[in-house]
Amino acid sequence: MSRIAAFALASSVLALVQPAAAARGGDELIVGVTYELKSLNPLYISGADRLLLGPLVYSRLLSATPEGDLTPEVATEVPTQENGGISQDGLTITYHLRRDVRWADGQSLTARDVIFTHEADMNPKSTVIETYGDKEIAAISAPDAYTVRVRLKRRFSPFVSYFDRPILPAHLLDKLESLDKADYNGNPVGSGPYRVAEWARGDHVTFVRSETFWGRKPAISKIVERTIPDATTLAIQLKSGDIDIAENIDPHGAELLAGRPDLEIFRTFYRFGLIIFNASDPRLSDVRVRRAITLAFDRKNAVRKATDGFDETANPARALFGWAYDPSIKPLPYDPAAARKLLDAAGWKPGPDGVRVRGGQRLQLTLITQAGHPSLTTEMTQMLQQEKAVGVALDIKAYVDQQFLLLTPDGPLWGGHFDITLTRFVGGGDPDPDWLIGCDAAGKTNTYNFTHMCIPGIAPVLTDGVSTYDRARRTRDYRIVQRSLNEWLPLVVLSQSPTLSAGPKRLRGYHPSKYGGPFWNVTSWRFSS
Repeated sequence: MSRIAAFALASSVLALVQPAAAARGGDELIVGVTYELKSLNPLYISGADRLLLGPLVYSRLLSATPEGDLTPEVATEVPTQENGGISQDGLTITYHLRRDVRWADGQSLTARDVIFTHEADMNPKSTVIETYGDKEIAAISAPDAYTVRVRLKRRFSPFVSYFDRPILPAHLLDKLESLDKADYNGNPVGSGPYRVAEWARGDHVTFVRSETFWGRKPAISKIVERTIPDATTLAIQLKSGDIDIAENIDPHGAELLAGRPDLEIFRTFYRFGLIIFNASDPRLSDVRVRRAITLAFDRKNAVRKATDGFDETANPARALFGWAYDPSIKPLPYDPAAARKLLDAAGWKPGPDGVRVRGGQRLQLTLITQAGHPSLTTEMTQMLQQEKAVGVALDIKAYVDQQFLLLTPDGPLWGGHFDITLTRFVGGGDPDPDWLIGCDAAGKTNTYNFTHMCIPGIAPVLTDGVSTYDRARRTRDYRIVQRSLNEWLPLVVLSQSPTLSAGPKRLRGYHPSKYGGPFWNVTSWRFSS
């Protein structure tokens, strides 16, 4: 079916559906999301998932403005060397806490909770998702109930940005040996503006306003996050009124919302599109093969076609490196002739059916991506055709988000059960890419270095980049990293990929943030009359 025909069909279906929003209370919202939360304990989720939960239920030491500037939340100020929060040797960080923060059960939030959250994150008996930031801590203490002092193992300049876990209640959890099977993971007690009233796994989570919240009381009394795995269906339900806000609309779905004066679409750049090579596979451990696959894929045109121009391809790595990005480092061009020469040089010769063969083995690789996202499907189709033209066969496996993001060794991405991945990642607020390409994570499952590769010579450069607070020096380091990525190609950044969100114009204050997600300022949301 053509896209025009699909659009016409969807529009005719929508014409038969009556808006349902009017049936809800005037201070209630239904938010459609494509991701299903696997846990309500933030230590067991990450990235976009954590942004859908954390700002509603939990508090953090610091938060960030839409521009990426750190601001105090539970901490009274952002630690810096200028205000004495960071020692002159860069190894001691001190946080002073507010004294009016309360858990939903009425208990005070203190330094004990911050320390417990760190200890829970580092507990070897708990299979938490990530320890980035926390693993840099040599010691953590509480000089008093409202002061936290951290001593680092080494100078680590991104620490203040990354030591931002949603805080957990020690008084409810510190007697458990592991949090893996804690009842809390489905029935959390937080200190945020909302509390969880119901979790229907795979369908929705209902949040209601917390009467013990220490900050500004939200005007919206109830928020329901409904899981809608297909991005086009998400847009259809928004237009029909079955949901009020749609997060992570696909550009194709955004077409369905055109001409609706009551809706506003937001384009927030906090993701980047990328191809990941599993370099632990002997066929892909050869940089010539990775380079050939990259050269054979007309990435710019594929992304433009797939996203109707929503994704930006001119400077794709900017989404990963931020203020340290070097625009002089140009991505590889589209050059299938050069790709064929590289594959020939690597010993891969065309077989009878056109698929290249070496030593009796076919160059047939498994490409995984996320189902329910038409833009990824289009990019995948383009890649399949163009790689076939140079003799590389791709077997496609598409997983719904819940499967693709399965955070266990059985998960296709986290478990390393792939040769090539085509996906989107959420960027961070600091240009340090160690979380994605760090050598200490290479070859391990359940880390973000899905390439399973340590780029030659990169480890000391990454170390130097975090050992100084001098931005000029860090910029030089990360530009070396960018050149190394462009040379060794364990992964290829395709685009700066905006998250498209839409909601009613009468909802004042709703404006998703690159750094805080959709709910970063939920306490300021109001319906206009």
